[in-house]
Amino acid sequence: MVFLLSVVALAVVEVAFMTVQRVYCSPARPKWLDNEPVVMPVSVAFTGVFAASIGAVVATSLDLPLGLWGDIGVSLAAIVMIVLIVWAGFRLVAGRGPAVPR
Repeated sequence: MVFLLSVVALAVVEVAFMTVQRVYCSPARPKWLDNEPVVMPVSVAFTGVFAASIGAVVATSLDLPLGLWGDIGVSLAAIVMIVLIVWAGFRLVAGRGPAVPR
């Protein structure tokens, strides 16, 4: 159950990140998003939350009764599948998305 909760938490973090990325790359993004005092704390927060949620997936997968390599394989598969499923979902819903601003 704890493993499932950590996987769901990572999926929620990934969806939030992809949503913020879509807003930031949108031509109609708010001007306040261009300010470094806004962007840096958001980036730091996402980095910390990603690290914590990935660590939670790995830590909880070690409690599964599969042996060390089985547990590591499950955690890596879960992390990769979450990222790919969320990315594919955003591609299907929103299309390719806007070009990255330069």
